[in-house]
Amino acid sequence: MKKVFILLQLFFSIGIAAQPGLYFGSQVPLTYTIGADFKTNYNIAVGMHLGGIAYPYKEAILGIMELGGADETLTNTIGHAFTSGYSMQPELMYYKNNWKVGLIYSFFYLRADDTPLNVIDNYYGFNLSDYRLLRFIDNFYYLTLYSELHCAGIKAGYNFNLPFEGIEIHTDFDFMKIIASNSYVYRNEDEYLDVLSENVNEKLDYHYLKYGYLPSVNIKILYRFNFLYKNNTEE
Repeated sequence: MKKVFILLQLFFSIGIAAQPGLYFGSQVPLTYTIGADFKTNYNIAVGMHLGGIAYPYKEAILGIMELGGADETLTNTIGHAFTSGYSMQPELMYYKNNWKVGLIYSFFYLRADDTPLNVIDNYYGFNLSDYRLLRFIDNFYYLTLYSELHCAGIKAGYNFNLPFEGIEIHTDFDFMKIIASNSYVYRNEDEYLDVLSENVNEKLDYHYLKYGYLPSVNIKILYRFNFLYKNNTEE
């Protein structure tokens, strides 16, 4: 969290001498996004967006991995899809007229509720039914799986200036690769299952790193606060 605040402080300090902009849009097929960027006089811009995973994007990451060759039996241990999640993506961009290229880092925090016990049993060789009967008296038992993904990549795009003051349409293509991951499992959301988590993390990390290529098309509507930039330059 401290790193996030440092990045935000950097963005806002650059924003004093830049043209700030706020936007919302979609990173198809991964997330819905809101964000900000700061475009300097030197054709350089920095930005950051926050993303939320909701329908119909919940199945996208697993679906892309399966298309790339990931073991469908393994992805089925997560369930039909990730049920919720969010992302954070800082960006560094170079502009030439309305064209841009850049570098990106993205962090995904993903959650899969009601992870199927029978599939976990079969794939990892755990007898979770016996485990449940031996350890718990109550019958209310379910697993939640979490995955944290670190991605790096490149972006390229074009910005359209509309005939309205400050309004822009941004169209970008991002291509990211998962470079690190961490996955873990909780029982009923409050009990960490260490042995199972180690096995799940080892298997998923291998597949995330091998098959985790995430392309996306970004469509964003941005408002550029040009009047702030004009006031700063006049001073």
